[in-house]
Amino acid sequence: MPQAFWYYLLYSILLLLFHKGCTALTYGDFEDEKPFEDEEGQASDCGDTYYDWIALFCWPEFHAAIMATAESNQCLWETIGSMYSELVLCTGLLAEGMGCPVSSPTLDTFFVRIHAEYFANCSLPIDTTDHQPPIGMVVFLTSLPVCLVPLSVALTLRKT
Repeated sequence: MPQAFWYYLLYSILLLLFHKGCTALTYGDFEDEKPFEDEEGQASDCGDTYYDWIALFCWPEFHAAIMATAESNQCLWETIGSMYSELVLCTGLLAEGMGCPVSSPTLDTFFVRIHAEYFANCSLPIDTTDHQPPIGMVVFLTSLPVCLVPLSVALTLRKT
């Protein structure tokens, strides 16, 4: 059978387990996070459990892929875009399977940590090309309405 079938089967089984409330798993670097609290002061169902599952199932694959990438290419979207997209997809599938909102403080915290750990030294590329339009084009496009408005007013007054 195709490999994609096995991935979908595995995700389906994991989503069923998440829905049943398996909550005893944690993962190394991400254990130190405190559970988020909702307005009543109780730990949210989608706080620490969701974070633990993300850290267990989504983060290791992303971490391995980033570490296998040359350091000089870790800031290039062309190189890491697919890895990052798979991480986002994984977190979305987990959220859906656990009944958690896709946008949550837990997920925000996770991605802030990902960015701080892997992309802290990345900067925006410096583009040396000048993005200013040519002066002639600016003068033409500015003077065209300036000339057409009085002309149209004069033609309108002449007809009346």
